[in-house]
Amino acid sequence: DEVELTRWLSFSSAHFATSRPVQVARGVPAERIVVGGFSQGGLIATRAALSFPDAPLGGCLALSTFFGDERATVASANERLRLLVAHGLADAVVPPDEARRIERCVRAVAPSAEVRLRLYDGMGHSTCAAEVEDIRTFLAKMVDGQGTKETSLPPPPLAGALRSMKASELKQYLQRRGVSVSDCFERSDLLARALESANKDGAEL
Repeated sequence: DEVELTRWLSFSSAHFATSRPVQVARGVPAERIVVGGFSQGGLIATRAALSFPDAPLGGCLALSTFFGDERATVASANERLRLLVAHGLADAVVPPDEARRIERCVRAVAPSAEVRLRLYDGMGHSTCAAEVEDIRTFLAKMVDGQGTKETSLPPPPLAGALRSMKASELKQYLQRRGVSVSDCFERSDLLARALESANKDGAEL
């Protein structure tokens, strides 16, 4: 309910506020920190990122999620937040219109924010190869500023996304990275090859 959601938002924002200095102490600049979440986690991540007051963050991923109350706290440090909103058009859990609403609401409360909306045909309340590629591109641009450097690493964490893909999506994922699938005859073969490829690239699984 609304009370429980508010409690979760407060708890998660407080947790993020205390964990961020730890990352900085480890040598991670604030502009290289990206927060994100799926479903209700995406709501929490979006609001925590917008309201984070200490420094501009690298960006936020709002995956198959919603925005809740149209009102939101926006810190001056993150009024230009880079936000990727990704949603499946076949999502039967969180309607695709919620993604469009996130875009509208964020533009209303933070007009200077950089909001990118991506919708995927046939994707339900899950993920797909095209979404993974869009996340990779989003993170690459955050890492090098323009996305012009060679960036072959898939976005972390990746194992869950790969395991939820259909055989055709795994095949497409591998082919985009130049990995041979000629000897993969079952979905399990494709999944094993995808996980192996990501691990060799040094991705966080």
